[in-house]
Amino acid sequence: MVRRALGLLVVSFSLGACAPTSFTLRGRVTSCADDTPLEGAGVGLQTMKPAVDMFNDTSASDGSFGFKVTNVPKESPATLTVQLSGYQTVEKKYEGAPSGAETICLRPTRR
Repeated sequence: MVRRALGLLVVSFSLGACAPTSFTLRGRVTSCADDTPLEGAGVGLQTMKPAVDMFNDTSASDGSFGFKVTNVPKESPATLTVQLSGYQTVEKKYEGAPSGAETICLRPTRR
């Protein structure tokens, strides 16, 4: 009787940990040299669970971008990639679903 109750508790906890969530990630793309906003940067967010999903945005004239993602487990790893012609690509990895605000600065490519 004790073993059965413990087994149910573990299963219940495991299912709860995988519950889908929603999150919003907003940010700004700037130049590392002088902190000016960069317009037109391609911003991609890739989540890994339950399947691989890709979300895309382009930074606005004030450098802003944003994603509203639903139905992704909190523990889902994610990768944010920001790229703009003439600048080095930046990739940021998250252990779980990201949220909040990010400022991503891009460095010019060397010639």
